[in-house]
This record gives sequence, C-alpha cells and structure tokens, in this order.
Amino acid sequence: YVDSSLTREDREDSIIIHERRTGRAQASHVIDDPVLVAAYRELEHGRSLGALRRRLQSSGHAIADDDLADWVARMRRDGLVFTEAGQVVALATAAVPIKVRM
Repeated sequence: YVDSSLTREDREDSIIIHERRTGRAQASHVIDDPVLVAAYRELEHGRSLGALRRRLQSSGHAIADDDLADWVARMRRDGLVFTEAGQVVALATAAVPIKVRM
C-alpha cells in the first residue's frame, strides 16, 4: 500500500504511534506509561513475553505477567504489534518508508 504508514515518534518519556494505514482511520496512539514505553522499545527487536518481562525487570520496570499479556493483546488487536510462535514484534517504524512510484 503506497499511501500507508505506521510510524513511531520517540520522545523522552513517551512514544506516539502515527497510524496512516489504508483501510483504517487515521490515529495517533500515545504510550506514556514508563513501563510500557520501555516495553514497546524492547519489542523493536522481537521478544517472547517471558524475555520481554525479564528485560523490563532488569532495567527496573516491574509489571505483572497478566498486565503485560493484556497490554500485548491490546496492541495486537490495534495492529501495533505482530505475534507469531510466541514472539512479539513492534510494527511501527522510526521513519516513513521510502515510496517508489513506477
């Protein structure tokens, strides 16, 4: 989809995900809970929920297993992460992809 994008704007204490995808309403999703900001940043590389929770804990961010799973489920429902085979990866990119028209 040439005119679609899902980009991430990183701020010091928040992330704004700008949704401009074909077939979806334009939206800006704000993540401003420090634990969830750290979680979304970790998911840039893809992680299992267990690995994500351990990485969050090692950086001083505590979150209950159920709360983390619920948040990931909401992010998946909103199309902001992809899950497969127990792995979760963030879909928003840091920049608008280059669009080549032929």
